[in-house]
Amino acid sequence: MNHLYWLSQIQALEQSLVGEEVFILSQLLQQDYPIIPGFVVSNTLFRKFLANIDDSRFLVSNVANSSLHLDIDDYQVLQSIAHNSRQAIAETELLEQWQEEIVTAAQQLNSQNLILRPCFFPNHYPQRHSTSLWNSQTCFCDLQALTLTIKKVWSQLFSAKSLLYWFKLNLPLEEINCNVLIQPLENAIASGILELKPTTLLIQSTWGLPDSLERGAVEPDTYLLDRTTGKILQQKLGQKTRAYRLQSNQDSRIDCIESYFLTEFESETYSLTSDYLTELVNLVGRLIKKRPEIRYLEWTLSNRNSNTTFSPQFFWTRLNYFSAFSFDEVNASPVVLYPKDISLRDPLGRRTTFDQDISTLETSIKPLLTGLGVSPGKTTANILVNDQLSIEPASINNPCILVTKEIAPTQVALSPKIWGIIAETGGMTSHAAIIARELGIPAIVNAKCATSILKTGDLVMLDGDRGEVHHAQVHDQPVQEQSPTMLQSVTITEPLATRIMVNLSHIRAIERSQNLPIDGVGLLRGELLLLELLASKSLDQWLSVSSKREFLDHLTQLIRQFVVAFHPRPVFYRSVDWHSSQFNYSQALKLNPIVGDRGTYHHMLDSTLLDLELEAIAIIQQEGYGNINLILPFVRSVKEFTFCRERVNNFALDQTASFQLWIMAEVPSVVFLLPEYIQAGLQGILIGANDLTQLILGVDREHSDFSRLGLNVNHPAVLDSIFQLSQTAKKHHLPCAIAIHNPIEYPNFIDKLIEWDISIISVESEAVIPTYQAIARSEKRLLLNIMRNNNNIKSF
Repeated sequence: MNHLYWLSQIQALEQSLVGEEVFILSQLLQQDYPIIPGFVVSNTLFRKFLANIDDSRFLVSNVANSSLHLDIDDYQVLQSIAHNSRQAIAETELLEQWQEEIVTAAQQLNSQNLILRPCFFPNHYPQRHSTSLWNSQTCFCDLQALTLTIKKVWSQLFSAKSLLYWFKLNLPLEEINCNVLIQPLENAIASGILELKPTTLLIQSTWGLPDSLERGAVEPDTYLLDRTTGKILQQKLGQKTRAYRLQSNQDSRIDCIESYFLTEFESETYSLTSDYLTELVNLVGRLIKKRPEIRYLEWTLSNRNSNTTFSPQFFWTRLNYFSAFSFDEVNASPVVLYPKDISLRDPLGRRTTFDQDISTLETSIKPLLTGLGVSPGKTTANILVNDQLSIEPASINNPCILVTKEIAPTQVALSPKIWGIIAETGGMTSHAAIIARELGIPAIVNAKCATSILKTGDLVMLDGDRGEVHHAQVHDQPVQEQSPTMLQSVTITEPLATRIMVNLSHIRAIERSQNLPIDGVGLLRGELLLLELLASKSLDQWLSVSSKREFLDHLTQLIRQFVVAFHPRPVFYRSVDWHSSQFNYSQALKLNPIVGDRGTYHHMLDSTLLDLELEAIAIIQQEGYGNINLILPFVRSVKEFTFCRERVNNFALDQTASFQLWIMAEVPSVVFLLPEYIQAGLQGILIGANDLTQLILGVDREHSDFSRLGLNVNHPAVLDSIFQLSQTAKKHHLPCAIAIHNPIEYPNFIDKLIEWDISIISVESEAVIPTYQAIARSEKRLLLNIMRNNNNIKSF
């Protein structure tokens, strides 16, 4: 039997072997429709490969002889089987003759880069498959990369999600055809999907290769067009900050694509012009005349040469008989949908249970709630509704997902039993969201009516990446899945002129951040560091005569752990920033308001706590650690700074040569008074992007709607303030740093910081790697521009 089928040569008798989608693509290619050529690695070879696996862990190795019986009601068993099966596939070599056959065919595609598309379908239903359960993979066209990637595609059949899908549809795995379509991969100008409705066409598009859509990295541009006239009825500009392209340098031996950040112009421009939309509509019209049953298409727009032209051209890459997505016009996100109006029958004409089970799956796939994901990761646990913020962490005995009106930082940090958070309000830069990300706790905010819809005891799966809450099966066990961005191992070898540091708040985050490519801790928030202490006693109780020494010991130990862990890299500790000495656990919502008697003003009102912080730093210095520095929070006046500097001198902290006293530059008056602060003895500034944005634009960090309207750190008024601070600091040879949760979210923001000579960029731990890469690219561009200017070379 054939192991490979060329897309340009598939015949009608081979339709059941390759599946309906591949067969139609083949027929269209043979009729000169814009289809990228390629070949199919057949299910026959896949089954032979499985038969060669000799591994006791491979518990589904006998699928070919129908001996597989899974207990899908046991979540842990299902996960174990999936893991062991995929591991066995990865460790088993393809026969040399198979490898040679595949690589020889791939070389005939005349491309250094390949895309491998999974084509899985049941034997009796070649037209029924999903484009959303399994992902395409990319690789270089060489023996090692290609064989590894083929096995990676095959292993998707044995993921826990895939096993659950097929078994809930009563389809044994021996009835599933596992084909892989291999095609050349070229860079794309844009890519997207198209859904045919009875009277309209719904198009989604984004810049670059389709991976940004598949990975949920962007909100695409959306167009609703009249199917007859092609007139645009509605359109919505997406939120596009990144795209994917072929690697400019072969940094990876396997994957051939890389992500990059779009320019500000690209982010704010539709990825399809009206001319391209017209061309796409005409192509659809031509296609539907030949195949009127098609309802869903995936496409790319690239410069790949055809027989007649080298100009940009559309290519169809995937298709389906039914809509793979359901949209609420142009405002909703796509939801996987398998419609019930397609009646399937077995070879004897009997109606199958396939469609009936699909409706059940559809219910389980549609989210219960959606919101803004502020901390990535997935977790499954029972709901605990706490709409009054009155619960004490010690009362939580079992893993739970906390549902509340708004998140208090204390709730996030204090109980290891809180595995996830769902809040009705809040924003990406709220303190609770910051701590959740730091600790790897999945969290979503802006989940409307969450405390009413969800009930204590409900078992749900929280997806912090997508901002969704789903039903979980009653047999599922509580499980945590940490975000891969926090756990990935990345080797960084490129040196930077700009220093990158990390923002931290909790000792549990030390291990996560210690080995990242950072130059130190740029912001250690004192008030959040003390949350655990204040859960048991109020600050007044701690500062009483009987408890003050114990409090100092605890505080010193907390700070010491960071100083020791990152030594000799610098740690910038920010003194406690809150507005009331009466702060305790039950008053968590009063933490860090936009205004009030907070910051250094509060230090002047009562310096007791500040003095204890200074004494703790002095103790650590005396132990031989010279990498601890102090940042003063929310400084409104030079008078406040002078008061605090004098207290610093009282504890002789400045006697350590490396010690520096900085302030947070977050009150707008600092923009104008910075020279006076420098004259008073200031040694550096850390621009607090969140509070500076709030106070300049009059917005609340707890409400994400403001940011969506452009009222964020990338606003011209905020950028101008950052620019003025950086240039004043540069003029006086003063270190200038900025603390921001994730600067790469904003187009060209890193470029501006580098251009303005910001010396330190301090970000959350999850943003370190992409920020590092963005800084490296920006510094290269800056150097290149300088060289061009020096040599009078024009940039095209």
